[in-house]
Amino acid sequence: MFQADDERRRVRSWLLRGDTHRQGDVPMAGEEKIPAVGLFTGGQMLYAPLKRYVINVRASYYDETREQVDKLWDVNVRKIAVIYQDDAFGKAGLDGVQLALAKHNSTPVALGTLARNTLDVDEGMKSVMAAHPRQLWS
Repeated sequence: MFQADDERRRVRSWLLRGDTHRQGDVPMAGEEKIPAVGLFTGGQMLYAPLKRYVINVRASYYDETREQVDKLWDVNVRKIAVIYQDDAFGKAGLDGVQLALAKHNSTPVALGTLARNTLDVDEGMKSVMAAHPRQLWS
């Protein structure tokens, strides 16, 4: 957990993970003008708009998914479907894939969702597999 030390104005965080959990830490760092160092998430909230007091140690999900889609495009894989978790993490991945595919004038051939913290993926998988994708991004 991100904690500001009011007396010494220093940060107490290192390698904090998770988009959903960092949504509260990132604004606090800016408001308190205390660096949040070593966040380990690729959520776009860390990158746009620029966060002066956030020092992340991971590429953005947009960067990661763009690289993956570009590599698939290089080997002629065009039918890409996405199944994503219905939360900030999943939405960030979906957005990244959609942006990467838009660069190639494409969109996902199918989308499926799954609820956070569940093993029930049947409905989401049915919707994406019906499109017969060559690649399933999750």
